[in-house]
Amino acid sequence: MNSLTQWKLSRVVIFCLCSLFILSACDNPGSSDGGSQDRFVGDTELPVEEGSVDSDEEVDGDPILLANQCFTIQSVLTENVISRRWNTSDDDEYLIDESRQHHGESFFFKATGLGRYMLYDTLQQVLGVEWTDDDFTIKPLKDFSQIAEWAVEFIEDTVRFTSVSEQAVLSLSDKNEFALVDPNIDTESISTATQFRLTSSDQCAIFPEAELNAQITVEGDPVHPFAANDSSAPVWGIADSHIHISAYEFIGGRVNHGAPFHRYGITHALNSCMPIHGPFGSTAFLENFLSYNSVIRFHDTQGYPTFRDWPSHGSLTHHQTYYRWIERTYRGGVRLLVNQLVANEILCELYPYRDYSCNEMDSIDLQLQQMQDMQDYIDAQHGGAGKGWFRVVSSPEDARSVIQEGKLAVLLGIESAALFDCFDKPQGVGCTKESIDASIDKYVSSGVSGFFPIHEFNNALGGAGLFGPSKIFLNIGNKLTTGDYFAVEECPEGEYDHKQTSFYPESDVSPFKEILRFFSPLMNPILPSYDQSLVSHCNTEGITELGEYLIHRMMDEGIIIETDHMSAKMRNQVITMAEIRGYSGLISSHTGAGGRTTTSQLERIRDLGGLAFPLPRSAAAFKDEVIRLTELMSAGPHPVGIGFGSDVNGLAHLPSPRNDNNINPVQYPFESFDGKVIFERQKTGEREFDINIDGVAHYGLYPDFLQDMRQLGMSEEQMQPVFQSAEAYLKMWERAEAFSEAQDQ
Repeated sequence: MNSLTQWKLSRVVIFCLCSLFILSACDNPGSSDGGSQDRFVGDTELPVEEGSVDSDEEVDGDPILLANQCFTIQSVLTENVISRRWNTSDDDEYLIDESRQHHGESFFFKATGLGRYMLYDTLQQVLGVEWTDDDFTIKPLKDFSQIAEWAVEFIEDTVRFTSVSEQAVLSLSDKNEFALVDPNIDTESISTATQFRLTSSDQCAIFPEAELNAQITVEGDPVHPFAANDSSAPVWGIADSHIHISAYEFIGGRVNHGAPFHRYGITHALNSCMPIHGPFGSTAFLENFLSYNSVIRFHDTQGYPTFRDWPSHGSLTHHQTYYRWIERTYRGGVRLLVNQLVANEILCELYPYRDYSCNEMDSIDLQLQQMQDMQDYIDAQHGGAGKGWFRVVSSPEDARSVIQEGKLAVLLGIESAALFDCFDKPQGVGCTKESIDASIDKYVSSGVSGFFPIHEFNNALGGAGLFGPSKIFLNIGNKLTTGDYFAVEECPEGEYDHKQTSFYPESDVSPFKEILRFFSPLMNPILPSYDQSLVSHCNTEGITELGEYLIHRMMDEGIIIETDHMSAKMRNQVITMAEIRGYSGLISSHTGAGGRTTTSQLERIRDLGGLAFPLPRSAAAFKDEVIRLTELMSAGPHPVGIGFGSDVNGLAHLPSPRNDNNINPVQYPFESFDGKVIFERQKTGEREFDINIDGVAHYGLYPDFLQDMRQLGMSEEQMQPVFQSAEAYLKMWERAEAFSEAQDQ
C-alpha cells in the first residue's frame, strides 16, 4: 500500500468517525446579510422612545440623517398622513384618510444600510409590500425582510420611498390609494404623488437593540467625545491584536451561530440557535465537545430577547462580538482591533453542513467583504459614510488619524491553515513563489496588514506549534490534511511544546511494546504513537523553502509577521531571519496560544522592536502576565505597551468569573480608567450581564474585566502599559513600513 493510498484510506476512516460524532440533524437557512439566519423572534412589548429632534418639526436634507429617528409621514398630494386602521377586523392595514389627520402613525426609521430603512410602527411592525395573486397591499408586516425595506431620497424638502424588493416607487392616487410606480416615469403628476413630508414625532416604539450601559460623562464635542486634544501626541488606548469578528463565516458559515450585525437588526443577528443546535441544544455535538468536553448537554437555544444560556464565557460556537458589544468595549478604552480573517478547510470538510465553499481563501474573501459591509452598516446608524466609530484601516497613518479622531481603528489580518492555498498534501503542494507573490499583492491591496504563515497544521510553509488541542483533535486534522500525524523530537533545552498523546502506548516502560511494534505497519497509518520517555515533544518540521520565500516577501512589503502557531523550530528560524535583516514587524498576538513562545524568543522579538500581547484567560492571570511582560519588554529599545489578544470567536474560552469575587466584587456602576465613561451592568434584551456572575460572556464585558483587574489591586501605574498598547502597535507597524520603504529605495 503506497503512501497516497494510505492517506486516502485513513482520511476516509477518520472523516467518517468525526462526521458521525459531530453530525447535526437540523437544517439552517443561511443568510448573507451580515447575519446567519433570517427569522423574526418574539413580540416583546417595547416602551415608547422620545424623538431625538423636536416634535412637529418638518425635516429636510440628507436621507442618511434620518437614521434611528421618529417621524410621521404626510402625502404632498393630499396633505393627509399615513395612519393605521384601529379597532376593526382590518387592523392590519395602513391608510391615508383626512379624518385621521391628527392620528398619523409614528415610524421609527431603522437604518438597514446607507440611505435604506425599515419603517417600524408603534405596534412593532414594519411598513411593507405584500403580494396576493397579482395584486399588492401596503400593510404592516411582522417579519423583517427585504419587502419591508425602503430606499429614501430627498427631493428638496420632501422624500420619496423606493421599495428595495420591487424596485418601484411608493405613490398615492388622488383617491388616497397606495400604488407602486416605475421610478423612470417622470411626469409632474406622478412626481407629486410620490412625494411625502416627514414631521418629527416622539411617539415611536423602541426598535429592538442591545444597550450600551456606558454613559459618556466628558464635556466637549458630543459627536467625537474621545477625540484627542493634541493630534501630534501619541495615541491613547488599548490594542486587541487578535479577534475574530467575522468568524461567523468560518468553517462554511454554519458553526459560529449569530453575527456581529444584520441589516434587519438584533432579532436576526442573534436569534435562536435551534436550527443549528436542535431542540434544547440536543444535537449541539460540536458545541458540547469543544466547549464543555461532553457529547450530551442541553441548553436553551433562544437568543434575543431572553439569552438564558448564551452568550457564555464557556461557549465556543455562539457569536460574542455583536457590534453594540464592540462599541461598549470601545468606550471602555479599546482603540485598535486586529480582526483576524480565519479559515480552516479540513474542519469545514468534517462538518456536515455548510453554506459556502471550504476553500480557505474563498472564505477569507467573503470575510473581507463582510467587514466592509459591517463598517457601512455602522456608518448608516450614525449618519452617513465615514461617520461611524468603526473604521477599517490599511496603513498606520490612517489608523493613527482614526484613533486621534476618537474612533476605533480596525486592522485586517489572515489566520489560515493553508495561507494562499499553501497546503502540503500527498498529491502535491498548493502554491508556488509566483502564486505567493500574486496573493500578497491581492491582499495587501485589499487592506490586509498581517499574515499567519502557520495555523494549527503543517503546511507547505512550515511546521505547526503543538498545544493542547494538538494532542488528539488537531493531530487528526494534520493527518487528514497532510497524510501524516505530527512527527516529534525532544525539544532543545529551554524550549517546550505540549507532549503528544499516543493512541496506543509506546515507550520504554510499555509491556506491550514489542507486540505493538509488530503490528505498527498496520496500525500506524491510522493511529499514531509517541515515545513518552522523552522529556518533551517538539514538532520536527521547521520552515520550508517556500516559507523562507514568504517571510522575506513579507519583510519586503512591511507586512506584520504573526509568530504564534509556528513550531518552536520554525519560530526560531523566522526570528533569526528578521534579526539578519533588522526587521521589527513581528508579533506574538495571543501569547500563550498556538504553542509556547519562550522567554528567550520574547526577548529576541522585543530587541527587534516586535510585540507580545497575552491571551487573557482570567483577571488574575492577565494581571500577572501584564506585569511580567512589562518588566521583560522594558529592557528593550522601545516604549512599552502590553495589549491583549482576546481570540473572541476563535474557539477559545473567554475569562470566567473570578473565584474569590465574593470578597471584593466589581461594584456597579464603575468609572472607566480614563474617567470619561460610567458603566452599568450591560443589558441585551431581557438579560443583564454581571462580570461577577457571567465572566466575559461577550466582548462588551471587557471594560468590566479591566475593572476586575483593578479590584485585584492592579495600580494605575501597572495599568498604564495596557493603555499604551495601541501606540506601541502603531510604532511597530510604522517601523515595518519604514523598513519596506528603505528596501524600495
